[in-house]
Amino acid sequence: MSKVWNAIGWLQTSLVIKRPSARLLFHVDFFLNIEVPAHFDRVTLYPLLSQWHQLGLVLWFMKKYPQTATQVDNLNAKWISIGDALRPYFGSQYLEEFSFNMDPIEPSKNVFGTRLMGSCLKRCRKRLAFYGLPRRMDSRSSLERSADILPITISWLQSKVKREMETNVEGKVDFEAAIDDAIEFLGIMHKLSPKVFADCRPAKLAEIREQLHKLISVSNEQNESKASSLNYEDVSVSDKNQKTEDSSGSSILKQFASYTRLLIKRRYKKVEGLNDGTTKRLEEGNSNEQRTLRKLLSENRISQEEYETILAEMNEKR
Repeated sequence: MSKVWNAIGWLQTSLVIKRPSARLLFHVDFFLNIEVPAHFDRVTLYPLLSQWHQLGLVLWFMKKYPQTATQVDNLNAKWISIGDALRPYFGSQYLEEFSFNMDPIEPSKNVFGTRLMGSCLKRCRKRLAFYGLPRRMDSRSSLERSADILPITISWLQSKVKREMETNVEGKVDFEAAIDDAIEFLGIMHKLSPKVFADCRPAKLAEIREQLHKLISVSNEQNESKASSLNYEDVSVSDKNQKTEDSSGSSILKQFASYTRLLIKRRYKKVEGLNDGTTKRLEEGNSNEQRTLRKLLSENRISQEEYETILAEMNEKR
């Protein structure tokens, strides 16, 4: 257990700094210098088995995130040689069950890792460390307490996925790949320690994976719908404003022109053949109309072109 706990710590650091950490490089040299004894006893057999499991997890991680990889071929050869030495004692079936690093491993699409994977590494490391603590006054086993305090549930993973989505400002994270990588890692942890990670059973992880993918799909659909509605609203508002401006300007022009024509027509009808005083009142009335026209222009309710058009029409009517 302690060996796997330590390995997760090295991998977590390597994922953060996006290259093999100093501790990982140190232990790579340690792994390569392991000497397989010709004869085993209880003192040498189980520590070597623990190192074999530890090296298998490191190899899987290096193949999943190649930026953390170093001397993979040499490490793989050492892992195989240790397995061959352990085969007479544990059998081929046992060794094949834990040879997950020999399966075809597709490098992650998120080459520099994700917050989700970092959260899973941290949670698993803490749970393994908690498992090693002595029993407390509540008389419950450390397994039960670790599951309560450090749960790996759908709600916990959903919160981490949502956090990943909120911080993905540059859009570099492939969320579906991030979910698959995290589920695959949790499956490996269950395989290495089914009692500690009892809530990471394959059937349970498959269900969690499906729900997380649905969360991503729903979120994508909502974002697309929101984006399309925003675009539609922008276009609609723009068109509406343009139409309003056009219609208001046209309406003002028509109303004022109609008013001017009607007013001039009435006044000229009244003043035909009348005296100079009536003509003077007509000129004063025409000046009021011009002042009104200038006021509309100053308030930007009509354009300069509209102003000149109406003014020309007024002069023609005179």
